Amino acid sequence: MKWLATPPRIVVVRPRNADNLLAIAESMATFGLVELVAVLSAQHLETMRGVLLRHGARAEGLAALRRVDSVAEAVAGCGWVVGTTMREVAGPRFSTRALVDEATTRPGGPWALVFGAETNGLRDEDLAHCDAVSFIPSAAAQPSLNLAQAFVLYAYELWVAVPGRASLAASFRSSLQRHAQLDADEVEHLVASLIRGVSTEDEVAVWSSVFAALWPAPGASPPR
Repeated sequence: MKWLATPPRIVVVRPRNADNLLAIAESMATFGLVELVAVLSAQHLETMRGVLLRHGARAEGLAALRRVDSVAEAVAGCGWVVGTTMREVAGPRFSTRALVDEATTRPGGPWALVFGAETNGLRDEDLAHCDAVSFIPSAAAQPSLNLAQAFVLYAYELWVAVPGRASLAASFRSSLQRHAQLDADEVEHLVASLIRGVSTEDEVAVWSSVFAALWPAPGASPPR
């Protein structure tokens, strides 16, 4: 079975549109991605948050974002870095689906998927930090997508193109429903944390209740 050992760190370089950055942050939760890093100035990030608040958007969606000053800092510690660009540059080049296939063959460990700005994408100096590049196959008449749209395509491919994810989740869900006294929402919390490989505080609390129910402390009465 092929399995994506480690989900990528998502890096966005010099984003200009606050709505795009927020859309990426919110879409990450949908597709089980948890680490978002943006290369931009502190002042620009605060300006973006201000724009979102003025338009009634939920700026707290950017709370988990980590801001850095350079691409080198954004990808530090990653064993494999893939930049997204339609440009044909030297080195390995993968379509979205081929990238997922390649990622499933690599050993576990941090890796990064890097997106450029809305206007001109990744610069040569940004790509110098990348081990490979990836592109979205498209018609020649309109080869590029909006930043947030491009991200969703990659996130979707990473989510669904790995064989076994759905069957593993279904098996785990069935076991929880049989052996643990959980409601439907609690079961889905635990399934989500299994798939992502990272748990939120709420999910840790549910896990704790499961362990307490299945393995009670010595002398405690078993759950009824």
